[in-house]
Amino acid sequence: MTATHTKTYDFHAEIHRKSDGVGFGRREVPRSILEGPREQVRFAAQRSGLLGPDQADADVCETPQFRDDRTDQIKGLTLSIGKGKRCVQQTFDLRVFETFASTVTADLLKNELLALDDRVGYRVFARPSGNGTSVSEVKTRVLCQPLVWRDGQLDEWIAAGQPNGPVNDTDHGIFILQETLDHAHELSWKGRDLEGGCWLLGSLYRQRKPYHDVFVVIHSAIEAHGVNHTQFGLELTADTYHQLQLQLERRQNVLGLADEEPMAFQHTHPFLPSDLEKSGGCVGCEKRHECHLSSAFLSTHDARFHNAVFGRSPYAVQIVVGLTPREEFDLRMYCFDGGRFRERGYYTVDVPPVPPV
Repeated sequence: MTATHTKTYDFHAEIHRKSDGVGFGRREVPRSILEGPREQVRFAAQRSGLLGPDQADADVCETPQFRDDRTDQIKGLTLSIGKGKRCVQQTFDLRVFETFASTVTADLLKNELLALDDRVGYRVFARPSGNGTSVSEVKTRVLCQPLVWRDGQLDEWIAAGQPNGPVNDTDHGIFILQETLDHAHELSWKGRDLEGGCWLLGSLYRQRKPYHDVFVVIHSAIEAHGVNHTQFGLELTADTYHQLQLQLERRQNVLGLADEEPMAFQHTHPFLPSDLEKSGGCVGCEKRHECHLSSAFLSTHDARFHNAVFGRSPYAVQIVVGLTPREEFDLRMYCFDGGRFRERGYYTVDVPPVPPV
């Protein structure tokens, strides 16, 4: 998958120390930082019916939201596809640049320009590139393989499903067969001493009436091979991705599953919420039986892994299975949204309305 950009604006970010306002110089933001939000808008356009499975003719317009007319500092960025009534757009705040700001901050710490206890913020600026002619938008054209989806009715799957987590009307629907979820737990749970993980495979479905939408059905769990396990970490190797590709090819050739793809990676955090502090606080805490803490969180390492593997799949998610202070399993799903991750909801399905495979 490749993308070509007609770049009209250059974006720069500046880290500043909050205690005295000192800035550490502007650094150019790579275009790749905005690829996740662009994919998010393209998928929104496909969900609305504005785009079909092929994004080759999709122009994503980038319109900086300036703080005022006298400065090049911005407060956000609007990405859009289409015009007039046939337009899908989303406005993002400065969180879309947070990953780059974190990288620059780490570099300043490494070079001892910042202290560990310094509180920092960042500013983002947009300036016309090239000959400096002022323009209102940037068009980004993407060239990629068309999505493959089946026809389906969203209301049938909702009726057959059980909602879990913060389900809303904005997120695309994700439906997981209960037997697949059970199998994923068997593959990923390695006990209290080691983190484990597995791949979850599924298909995209498109609904055309009574309104356009695209949703995901996850129907299979397969083992992640070649993984290095520790109690507080999981490292995937080159063999992990090689074996995944072999399994996908084998399933396509033998089972004819040409439309399935990895939709999620599930991994475990087999420790109590207090174990990372090595305090053992959960075991003897008097509030243990009513505490809502959980180790089913998405770490910085998990977020980087997701962006590396699923960065061009805005419909894909991360699933983390952690423990409560009472050593109960807690499963939570996370999605990438506008520069950072948040928890989202999903549906479990005991009996699917139609055979998913």
